[in-house]
Amino acid sequence: MPQKGKGLLACLYLLTLAAVMLHAPATQATHTLTFRVGTVIGERGLCSEMGDAHRGYLLFANKLATEEGAMHITDSSGAQHRILFEYTREDDECELQKHKALIQQLINQDRVHFLFGSTPVFAVAESQLANDAQRLMYHCCVGPDSLYQMDMQYVFGIQSNSDRYSKKAIKSMVLEGGVKRLYIFALDGNIFTSSTCQAAADYAVSVVSKLMPGFEVVQVKRYTIAEASADAGFYETIVQEAMDLEADAMLGCDFKDGGTTVARLMGSQGYHPKALWLTVAPAHADFMTALDEEASEHTLSAGQWHPTFPSADPLHGTASEYSAAFQQAYGQLPSYVAAGASATSFSLAKAVQAAFDGCSFLDQDLDADRLLFDASAIECEGSSGNTATTGYERVLDTLLKQTLDTFFGEVVFDRFRRNVAKDPITTQVQSGVIEAVLPLEFASKRMDLPHGQPPSLAAEDDDDIGSLKEGEFVAVVVVVVGSVLIACLGAVLFLLWRFKFHKAEGMDDHSVISPEDLQVINEPVQRWDGSWESGKALYKNALVALEPLPNIKLQSFSEPNPSRYLTDLANGPSGYTLDEMFMDVEGSSGADFPRTNTGGLDSPVNYTPPRNSNELQPQDVTPKGPVFESQLPPRSVGSGSQRVHFQGPQDLCHSPPETPASRQDVVLNLDGLGLSHRASQPWSCVSPAPQIPLSKSQVLKLLWRRKSLQHPSVVPVYGVVWSLPCLPCPNTLVLVRELQELGALSSVLENETMNLDTVKQKDIAVDLAQALAYLHAQESPRLKPTLQPRLLGVLLNKHCRAKLMVPLACMLDVLPSKKGVGTPSRDKSSASCRGWSRQPTTSLSQVHFQDPLPQQANAHEEELEDVLRYGLGMACMMTAERRQVRSSNDVRERDELAEGSFLTQLQYGYLVEDHGEGMAALMADCCAVTSNCRPSFTQILRRLETINHLRRKSSSHHWRANSLSFSSPNLVSLGAHASGGRATTADDLLYELFPNHVADALKQGCSPDPEPYPCVSIFFSDVCGYTNICSTLQPQEVMDMLHRL
Repeated sequence: MPQKGKGLLACLYLLTLAAVMLHAPATQATHTLTFRVGTVIGERGLCSEMGDAHRGYLLFANKLATEEGAMHITDSSGAQHRILFEYTREDDECELQKHKALIQQLINQDRVHFLFGSTPVFAVAESQLANDAQRLMYHCCVGPDSLYQMDMQYVFGIQSNSDRYSKKAIKSMVLEGGVKRLYIFALDGNIFTSSTCQAAADYAVSVVSKLMPGFEVVQVKRYTIAEASADAGFYETIVQEAMDLEADAMLGCDFKDGGTTVARLMGSQGYHPKALWLTVAPAHADFMTALDEEASEHTLSAGQWHPTFPSADPLHGTASEYSAAFQQAYGQLPSYVAAGASATSFSLAKAVQAAFDGCSFLDQDLDADRLLFDASAIECEGSSGNTATTGYERVLDTLLKQTLDTFFGEVVFDRFRRNVAKDPITTQVQSGVIEAVLPLEFASKRMDLPHGQPPSLAAEDDDDIGSLKEGEFVAVVVVVVGSVLIACLGAVLFLLWRFKFHKAEGMDDHSVISPEDLQVINEPVQRWDGSWESGKALYKNALVALEPLPNIKLQSFSEPNPSRYLTDLANGPSGYTLDEMFMDVEGSSGADFPRTNTGGLDSPVNYTPPRNSNELQPQDVTPKGPVFESQLPPRSVGSGSQRVHFQGPQDLCHSPPETPASRQDVVLNLDGLGLSHRASQPWSCVSPAPQIPLSKSQVLKLLWRRKSLQHPSVVPVYGVVWSLPCLPCPNTLVLVRELQELGALSSVLENETMNLDTVKQKDIAVDLAQALAYLHAQESPRLKPTLQPRLLGVLLNKHCRAKLMVPLACMLDVLPSKKGVGTPSRDKSSASCRGWSRQPTTSLSQVHFQDPLPQQANAHEEELEDVLRYGLGMACMMTAERRQVRSSNDVRERDELAEGSFLTQLQYGYLVEDHGEGMAALMADCCAVTSNCRPSFTQILRRLETINHLRRKSSSHHWRANSLSFSSPNLVSLGAHASGGRATTADDLLYELFPNHVADALKQGCSPDPEPYPCVSIFFSDVCGYTNICSTLQPQEVMDMLHRL
């Protein structure tokens, strides 16, 4: 290459390099702002635990100096100024005068900008010095209210009130641990120890003693540091005094050394009360190393933080991550003192950052001194009402208004500048580890209160027991104990006899309702097919529904011939399995939906009469397979010729209406009995399904189990009426339940004048999933499938919220049986489950879920059966409008099942268009052909919450992104719906205008609870010339102007 060409290339390279250097780091930190912070901390005597505070301050300062933990102030020009803390620690050897002198040294000689607090022993003294010098004193480890109520302008604290330390622990010790006699000792002359134990004593006397009669505080021992130091055996006298008073629990407020000494002496003297609660000492890991396992085990304490806290911040991460970083740096686990110190430093750094973000720096190279104390160095206009003149005042004002989430917990200050957003926790040493036990939402282990024994105060050396010799005393005891045992045995036998013969009468008082107690408004009405429409009545000034139970036949206790049950069964109609017949025990149509035949004409029924008993045994009723799945077409997950076809999606959502003319003879098969009977549908007092003979005691057992199922989304039951005179069949049982104003969901869906928008449909889906998750969490016995096909039994109240009517059939295991009846097992082998989840995205229409497939082992077959019914029912509800349109257009094309699911392809497409792919994928998973591929109701709830959250987020995004536009002079369009392209619903607008909890209350027809705010500012303004401006602008331009304002 010629020399001239090489020179030209070199020039171009230099010019390019210069341009890059000129335009390079406009966003990088131009210089550093170093703030001087300091503290005075000793680690001797009463201050021994404060070494953790020093390590917590130092850990944050070191992390702030790393690139990973860097924090910056971004000024108005976009330049960044890095924040650093120059940390200084002085050692006062836990002497008050030296402590005061070192505080003065930090202020006057070291000229620190901010001071960090140390031990509660010197809290008042150092706070007064800092406040007089107008230097911020930020306490990490001082909790008493008395310090902050002095209202010193420059004193802040991150800990919660220590007066609340012991209240929950005392209540648990007394109510759960059986403590009767409490001994309290407290170090006087210190705001922390004296106020903490004073609050404990007041609470024990004024509150706990009223909750537990017989509980008392036997002694409150107060002492000073001088008294404890002067006598080497001082703490031994405290332990001996508690033993003499037969205290079965001790509560002490002292520092680390005092508490450790008391615990050691109790162990050495063999004094093991039911509970021991101490401040400070058991919250540190070296408490266990200083004592043997017996002396430290089960000791209770209080703290402000634990590594299991569910809190985090961007700098430290989670509480467990902070704990790991501290242990890596110092070789020991952090205490709450160390965590509070690091959180205090982080809170101060965030306040400094927020105070100067967006301000104009008149000198880009100014130092921290000028930034804090030179009012002319910066200009911060429009800074959210901050009226401070100097930078230091801005920091104080920003800190006072701070609302911050940290790994230590939330930080919010009251007017006395102390944190009020935290609750203290109770800890306990268990197996040599400090565990959080209270409050329960933060607990890592359950509180363990062993039943210790008070010490033996007087050991008798002779064999005399009172006035009796040892042998005489033993004889008396044997006679007395034997007599008591014989009397108790006789009483038990008498009670068993009474219970056996008077059980039904005793239960009548709670579950049987007399017809005279009902004011009937609308009588139950019998339909043509024998089913009943429920009535309405007034019971104890409450509106209730009256549900006839035609399929339960009351048998008398003296009726010995079980062949009558076969006669009743043979005279009944076919087309019902026993499982479905039990679904109708409560009058499955209720007042709210039509009677629907879910079985085929020859559905087999297995029935075995009771043997040697007048009562029906659960094992005598064996449904042949799941009812709902038996009515479905043959299942196939294949393709091509193996694919199952339907005549439209409504095949699973509706049954063709039956009329008297369309009824035909049906065949009833009695397997194993050799019986076959042909009969037509009954009329009048005969049930449309075979009647089940139950005694009154059996009905009451089922009813008691039904009444115990209490959930906001489960219809409450009040009782049963053995016979209602107004009915044409006087022996028909009538169930009294809560009235649901809108009736059955199926009736609402078939009513063309009532429409459910997508938001109400999703609310119904959530209500029903919550009810089923609660029901299938029941144990001993486990409920059978509770959801009826096509959502029969789902009712709506006046707020359009769903409630589930639980059939008695799912509770037959309550009745006594000679052998268990298990659910037919399914193939538990690993199945190939079709994946319906999508790739992660922020769009509502493409939702990604992490629920594992196949189904988790803790979901039982009964729950999976209900999941299928839930999925098909919800899909039919959410596509009802589309199916009506399709039916009105007389569309007859064949619809295929989606692969691996009972959901049809048209239904899936409708769900995607109207509700988004997230909801469509959930319904497809619920309708999976293979049962172990279906999610549990717990997983369904979690996925519904995610879908609703993303829907609200997407709606909010579209509200902000799309301005109001006029499609016609009288119509305002609020933008496209995120999941289906429809107009934004009224619910979306409601959530946009109000906070979520207020919108939820308004949707349910409730008035939101008032919320007090200590300080509220209201701004009133007028737009000059608004009328003239509006007269010259288009409506869209007016809305744009208002949005900008």
